[in-house]
Amino acid sequence: MWQTIKAAFLADAGHATVAFVPDEGAEVLRPDRGYVRVWLVEGYLAKARTWGNDHFPALHGGAALNFAGRDLQVFAKFTRAPAAITGPGVQLNFQLTPLLPYEGGVVEVEAALFRTTTAGPLAAAADLVGALTPLLGPPLSTAAAVVERIGTGLDAVVKQAGERPVLTVHQSFVAAGDTGGGPQVRSGYLVVANTAPGTLGPLSFPDGLLYVSGQRPTGVDFLVLRLECRAEPDHWGLARFEKLVNDAGAAHLRRQQETFEALRTEAVTAAWNCPDFVRPDRKRLARLIAEEIDAIKELGAVARPARPLDEAAARALPSRRDPDIASLRLNDLL
Repeated sequence: MWQTIKAAFLADAGHATVAFVPDEGAEVLRPDRGYVRVWLVEGYLAKARTWGNDHFPALHGGAALNFAGRDLQVFAKFTRAPAAITGPGVQLNFQLTPLLPYEGGVVEVEAALFRTTTAGPLAAAADLVGALTPLLGPPLSTAAAVVERIGTGLDAVVKQAGERPVLTVHQSFVAAGDTGGGPQVRSGYLVVANTAPGTLGPLSFPDGLLYVSGQRPTGVDFLVLRLECRAEPDHWGLARFEKLVNDAGAAHLRRQQETFEALRTEAVTAAWNCPDFVRPDRKRLARLIAEEIDAIKELGAVARPARPLDEAAARALPSRRDPDIASLRLNDLL
C-alpha cells in the first residue's frame, strides 16, 4: 500500500502544491536523540458536498523510517477519515503514527484520501482495518508486523476496486547534514493542496491552522500533516514491564533466589533491547528497572510499593546527561 500511494503521488506531483513549513526555531533531530510522530492536523475537501450520502473519505497515512535494523519500516493507518474533514476550519489532530524512535536516515511521510462508496470494498476495508488500530501502537515490533500484513491486503483491495486517491502527499525528510534529498527531520507542517505548484502564496500557521497569504484557504482540497519531533516520549508506556518486575519481587519474597535472578535478568534485558526507544533511553530504562527490582531487597519482607513504572520513570529516570549512562553496559546491570 505504501508504494502504491507513493507511485500515485509521483504520477500527479505536477498537479499539486507540496510544502513543508518548519516550526520557528525547530532544531534538526539527530539520530538516536529523539522520536517522531505524524498527525493529520487539518483537511478540507472543497467538493465533498457533491459526493452525496453514499460516499465518504477514507484516509491512509503514516511514516516509514529505519526501525530495529530494517530500512524504511512502515507505520501507517487506513481508516475512515474524521467526519470534520469535509468542512473547513476544524483542527483534527488525528494521530497517524505512534511515537517512533529516530535511528537516523530518511523519514518518509505520506497520506492519501480516497472517495469511497459506503457499500464498496474500500469502505469495508476501512472499517476492518480501523478496528485494528489498538494493535498499531507499542510494542512497535508487533505493530510493524501488523501494518505489513494489512498493507499487502489493502494493495489487493485498492487494485480490485480500481479507485484512485483524491489527494496524495509523499515527502522524504533527510538526516542532519544531508542537504540533497529534501527537508531535514524537524518539527513542522507538511501541506498538500490540489492546485498547481507555485499558485499558492506564503503559508503560515498562526493558530495551528493553515493560512495562505494571511487568509484561510477556500475552494481547494488540502491536507495538513504535522511532523512532531521530540527529545523524549510524552508517555513511556512501561506497563509491559510491570509483570516481570512484580513477579521478580514476589519470587524474592518467597526466597526463590534462582527465579528472582532469572526474572530480574529478563526484565533488565528486555528494557535494554526494547526497539521502542532510542539507545540512550533503553539504557536509562534498564537501569531504572534494575533499581526498582533491587529496591525489594532493601525493603526486606515488605512488597514493592504499588506504583506504576511510568510513575517511577517520571520521578527517578536518570538523565541522558548522567555520565554513568554513557558508559553503562548491560553486564553492569546484570
